[in-house]
Amino acid sequence: MDDRIEIMLATDARGLFMAHITIVSLLESAKGDRKLRINLLVDGFDDSMRSVIRNEVDKFDFAEVRFIEVKDVMRPHEEFLRKRIFGGMWAMMTWARCFCDRLLPDVSGKIIYMDTDTCVVDDLSQLFDTDLEGHVFGAVPESSRTSRGSRVPVLDLSEKCAFYFNAGVMLFDIDAYRGRGGSERLLQVIEEKGDKILLADQDALNCFADGDVKGLHPRWNYNDGWLEKQLRFSCKDQDYFGKKPKQILEAILSPGIVHYQSKNKPWRSNHRPEGRRYERLMRRLGYLKTRFLPGSTALKVVERVFFDCYHAILLKVAKARYALAFRSRV
Repeated sequence: MDDRIEIMLATDARGLFMAHITIVSLLESAKGDRKLRINLLVDGFDDSMRSVIRNEVDKFDFAEVRFIEVKDVMRPHEEFLRKRIFGGMWAMMTWARCFCDRLLPDVSGKIIYMDTDTCVVDDLSQLFDTDLEGHVFGAVPESSRTSRGSRVPVLDLSEKCAFYFNAGVMLFDIDAYRGRGGSERLLQVIEEKGDKILLADQDALNCFADGDVKGLHPRWNYNDGWLEKQLRFSCKDQDYFGKKPKQILEAILSPGIVHYQSKNKPWRSNHRPEGRRYERLMRRLGYLKTRFLPGSTALKVVERVFFDCYHAILLKVAKARYALAFRSRV
């Protein structure tokens, strides 16, 4: 039986460095006891760009990479899809994974999708081996004030939809996706929902699933803003922003995939808790050769040092809260 782990990422030429960093992080986090194939959906990658990725992957005997050109499959739908890119903020490549049923005809079973603003911290075999229990997708609920999320009523999803998910990290059952009509059906859903589709592919995939999704542990799509948000909930709460307090603390203490959501990306000056992790990879891979990140000022440097200390304290707080609230119950 082939137990190879299938990974899917998508980027155009502008996102080479982000894809490079994500791929290096996932390779270095892998145990290496299973074969792993990276399916990189690309547009505009020349030979030199491909060599950057291939040379990195070739260092690991358990891994391989292949480059899948998307333009022939996506070009007929480009004008239609661009109308659903809210404010022009998202590139066309965010839609590429929606066409995986056509772009990856030889892939069956499960495949992990990750945005390229992610950093892998743990071996992905546990995520890949997750039992989807018949669902077409596995994903982490989007952080919202209710478990079903504010987008559920806006998109007019059915009552069987327990939550609205973040599409930055997903586990696809590609066979089930094809069985439900795949990209052809997804395009129909977008047409049916019309102007309700504001958050591009994320809204579209939630509409396609309409509840046919298994909730994943938030450590597999960890938003590091939870380190500070933890002070807002009690460990006795049943639910907070769509997640269980115990799982939030577990994600803080042991993230699997860090997803740098929001506009404050780690390749520019900011003080997000997991920013240093990304900066170290940027320096090691040669994408940051100056002392400070782009956008840094003297005030921002001082501010970042302050927040580093603050976040170190919050991490100790999370450890103490988890130990007191949950380890004592074991």
